[in-house]
Amino acid sequence: MRTHIESLLKLQEIDLSIRDLNEKKTAAPVRVNLLTEKKNDIEQELDALNNNLQDAQRHKIDTEDELAIETEHLNKSQQKLMGIKTNREYQALQKEIEDIKVANKVREDEILKLVETIENLQQTIAQKRLAAEQIENELNAEQKILDSILAELDGQIQKLEADRNNCLPNIRKDLLARYNLLKDKRNGMVIATVNNPACTGCNINLPPQLFNELLKGNKLHTCPSCQRILYHPPIEKPSDAEQK
Repeated sequence: MRTHIESLLKLQEIDLSIRDLNEKKTAAPVRVNLLTEKKNDIEQELDALNNNLQDAQRHKIDTEDELAIETEHLNKSQQKLMGIKTNREYQALQKEIEDIKVANKVREDEILKLVETIENLQQTIAQKRLAAEQIENELNAEQKILDSILAELDGQIQKLEADRNNCLPNIRKDLLARYNLLKDKRNGMVIATVNNPACTGCNINLPPQLFNELLKGNKLHTCPSCQRILYHPPIEKPSDAEQK
């Protein structure tokens, strides 16, 4: 029975190693994922900035068009003012001219603000594009490193899976079924070695009779607490020189 359990123990070591490598594969892309997320954030910021820039440019063009139209209107009103003969019409037109001048001053100030806004947006966009380019270069470098790491891990996993397949024929089907049943429930630790006389799976002391039976290695024994299969390494007999 000890030989069968040792075969199970070997299988467990292989499965734990495969699980550890798969966990490393899962953790490996963390740096790449962070850079990708950062790149996506900057791209979203760039989209928003470009939209704001387009809005500001359109607003500037519209305001400039309004200013041009109203300036032409002002010139015509000023020319018309010279031909007014009644004081009432003169005052009305004079008020209209003053209103146009005030409105045009507001438009001119708005255009100046828009010019400043557009310049600031263009400067910010240039900085964001440079940052995005730097992150892209860093991401490409990290992706190459990640690809190499994943390829190495996949190679190790394939080798272990081959070892696992070679190990399976040496295990009784009933023991393998029990192992598979407990594997997920016990986080991969199905075989628990015994440490004088505690189960290392749950750290519970075994009953003396169970421990003595386990030392014989003739039967399969499980921990009464965690139900793991118990294994006690063979006790080496002292050599003749040690006995003397």
